[in-house]
Amino acid sequence: DSRLLPALALLLGLGFLTKATAALLAILAPIAVWLVMHDSVRLALRPAVIVWGLVAAAVGLSWYAAILALVPGSGAMFSALLLSPFGVQVGGDARHLRELWYYWPRFPVVTAPAGLLLPWLVYEGWRRRFWRDDARLRFFATSFVTLLLAWTLIPQKQMHYLLPLVPLQAVVAGRLLEQRLFDARA
Repeated sequence: DSRLLPALALLLGLGFLTKATAALLAILAPIAVWLVMHDSVRLALRPAVIVWGLVAAAVGLSWYAAILALVPGSGAMFSALLLSPFGVQVGGDARHLRELWYYWPRFPVVTAPAGLLLPWLVYEGWRRRFWRDDARLRFFATSFVTLLLAWTLIPQKQMHYLLPLVPLQAVVAGRLLEQRLFDARA
């Protein structure tokens, strides 16, 4: 719905101001995977999407432009830190390289009690063929899996990087619980 593009552009720009590349990954990766899954990448290449994407970039990069213009030596610092999200060791306190499987045993425990439902959600996803009958639930589940895999593959890991996964898991779990309650009443 192209009427949502201005709001999405503003939220994307503000998200980037809040958490930089982590916000881009958390917002754009699920959308990109969803578009690829539905063979709809052309929707992201429409002129209106590109224009609003440039607006989002302007909002998101405005703080960095101000820093570059006003803080001496910030250009060298930025060029070094731009490589940090990709696991390149550049020094400083942004290095937190972890093994590939770092999140897998920790996520259910750290997000308890909701995280303890993860095995049930995996089972229900398999049983319901990844929610083929419910596009919204499938989008939330796809977003959850996309972000978990993306953060797993990126060498730099912190537990708080997974915070965007918690609401996604909560929506899927809540919807499944609601379906169970209404199915039980029927």
